[in-house]
Amino acid sequence: MGLFQATGNAKDSVFAPLLPEKFAVQHKEDHIQAWVDTAPTVLNDGQPMLSLGRELVTTHNAYIDNLYIDGNGVLVAAEMKRGRTPRDVLAQISEYAAYIDKLSWADVEAFCQKRNGKPLDKAYSAIFGRPVTRTPNPEHRLMIVAEDFRPEIVETAAYHIARGMPLALLQFTYYALNGQSVLDMQTVMGEIPEQQAPSTVIPVIKTAVTSVPARPLSDDGYSNWVLSGLEGYLTSLAQRNGWDLTTRLNKQTYLFNLTSWGVPLANCQLRVDTYISTALALRLAFRTSALPELRDHLERHRADWQGKFAAEFEKPAYDTPYTTLTLKLPRPTMGEQAGLHEIEARLGDMATVLLPILSQFFASRTTQAGAA
Repeated sequence: MGLFQATGNAKDSVFAPLLPEKFAVQHKEDHIQAWVDTAPTVLNDGQPMLSLGRELVTTHNAYIDNLYIDGNGVLVAAEMKRGRTPRDVLAQISEYAAYIDKLSWADVEAFCQKRNGKPLDKAYSAIFGRPVTRTPNPEHRLMIVAEDFRPEIVETAAYHIARGMPLALLQFTYYALNGQSVLDMQTVMGEIPEQQAPSTVIPVIKTAVTSVPARPLSDDGYSNWVLSGLEGYLTSLAQRNGWDLTTRLNKQTYLFNLTSWGVPLANCQLRVDTYISTALALRLAFRTSALPELRDHLERHRADWQGKFAAEFEKPAYDTPYTTLTLKLPRPTMGEQAGLHEIEARLGDMATVLLPILSQFFASRTTQAGAA
């Protein structure tokens, strides 16, 4: 599929393909840095963020192209490339991560004051209607944004993401349309977390950038086949069990939880991941700082779930804000229905055994909060 431009009147419109242009022909790299500095929603699946600055110098004199704080209070560092990613881009983003991991809230406050001319809570509240929630140390996630990705970059990024690195690859396509610049922004790999909606109306920022909603599924036929099949199976299972699910379908991930828990998907989610080249992964992932007691709850109930969902807690090589319970399964050959049905059965086991245990946890939290 692609984008099409309509010409003529409403009755006799003619649609022609809207052809992309090379961004580098008319723009420098700092142009896109400036665009996404004033319109962070372009990078964040339409969700707002607060800019903390551009070209921020690190301890070793590297420069972080763009730094934000999102609606979950998580720092977001983005590396922008106007063309194809160079081979050293993952080394760059890893250096950024090492620097950001050592930042304190006082550092974040200083960035915000310099960029926005006001204290962090005041600037944050102007967008989200509430002060930022401060974890003991600021958490972070990473983005690489480019027009094209080398295959080796995608493969290496998949390796790091599978081991807990909070990284997303975003690919943009540039169009010039009637004097306006249009960016079609797609998530190639990784995840853009869902965040709590702002409680105030966000001011409209005039910008020449338009974010075209990403397609819900990957152009990869394998991911389409697996995830669409599992989505249909889980929908049917939810109807039979009376589950009111909150779901989200990304390019290589299908996420869900129960609406009754009252927590966003970003904080607690059951999920299926297809981006690992050698396996499919069924996971329970939750934000450790938001739900610090949940792992102990799951350990106390291990005898209730491990017989049907033989997963283990991951020990990622990279510092991650999430605790993850993972079961990796062989990837069925595309079109092999028996293999897909086996994955469906394992997904059903995961949902059937974990959802009640998790519901009990969230119910007890509500009871404790009421008693307090």
